[in-house]
Amino acid sequence: MTLIHKYSRWDTHSLPNPECYPLSELDYIEKSNGVLVYAVDFCLCHELGHVALEHLEPEKMAVSHFDMKLEEDKADTYAIEQMLRNDLDDNVMATARAGIVMGLSSLLMLSARLTKSRHPDSDDRLRCAMEQLGLSENDDLWGMAAVAIKLWDLHYKRKLLWPSECATFKELFLLLSGELGWVKANEI
Repeated sequence: MTLIHKYSRWDTHSLPNPECYPLSELDYIEKSNGVLVYAVDFCLCHELGHVALEHLEPEKMAVSHFDMKLEEDKADTYAIEQMLRNDLDDNVMATARAGIVMGLSSLLMLSARLTKSRHPDSDDRLRCAMEQLGLSENDDLWGMAAVAIKLWDLHYKRKLLWPSECATFKELFLLLSGELGWVKANEI
């Protein structure tokens, strides 16, 4: 959050330090760094998608907000397809998928408002990506996306109703997404 509002140095004494850490934390740090790299890759692939899909050609540039949102959706789809197109081993594929989810989850934290005029709503982008990834109903990534919604809720004090019980992580995510629908209805 300090990158959004005002830059401050990373507190390496109380927070994990990805540059200097005990050997016992090697696996944790390397997995976290791997997810971060793939989250950045997703953002870069998304922007390159605009170029590849010719969204930046002057005669083809979207003029309406609806068209801009469509182009953003297409760039998200392009980025996911590009990142997952190679034959990746299971561990690398899992890390790439987690990076995609974390990259899109981070968009939630940019604003207390979910409704956007020129971009698809952050929660809708995350839901569409989750569906495109073709995850099983109890894949941990559904849970990670649900936690991202909860972190957004806590940070912006929106007081979403957290379900007391769910059969799957996907159900939890979809129930929270429904809550976000109520939030957006009140933003307009």
